[in-house]
Amino acid sequence: MKFLPRDNFQNLLNVLKRYGYHCVGPQVKDGAIVYDTLNKVTDLPQGIRDKQSPGQYQLESSEDSRYFAWANGPQALKPLTFAPRETLWRVKQDQSEKISFSETLPEGHATAVIGLRACDVAAMHLQDQHFCYQQYPDTYYNKRRRALFLIVVDCSHPADTCFCHSTGDGLQSNLVLI
Repeated sequence: MKFLPRDNFQNLLNVLKRYGYHCVGPQVKDGAIVYDTLNKVTDLPQGIRDKQSPGQYQLESSEDSRYFAWANGPQALKPLTFAPRETLWRVKQDQSEKISFSETLPEGHATAVIGLRACDVAAMHLQDQHFCYQQYPDTYYNKRRRALFLIVVDCSHPADTCFCHSTGDGLQSNLVLI
């Protein structure tokens, strides 16, 4: 198990940026905790807790100074691995009217995702099994997935809407603590 002292957290962000990573982390936006560009540690939802149950999601302030004292939010990692719309190929017709096709691949920008939970990693592992390791892997998913550097934190408490037990992880997973 690894532990990063709170005072060194900004140094981690600075090093990741220096190595060319676009940092993404949890932030409060429109009354929810979602992943967005993370430039400084103070962008993280420090002292924020959530109340979740079926059909309910609410944030509240707390006296707790931890950055990750909330259950997993409403946003998954899919926006980082699947594009809602993309060009898969282009077609050209030359002067003799011959048609040729060319594949267009996503760029796969190096992205460090900070604050994932064990259930996020378990879900991504299931996607990886399907989109990376089959006879015909998804080149588009693979390109984006291979560009991700994942930094995982333990959950401080699960919500009623969490599925950690169904993925075999949860509070005892002891991944990377921040």
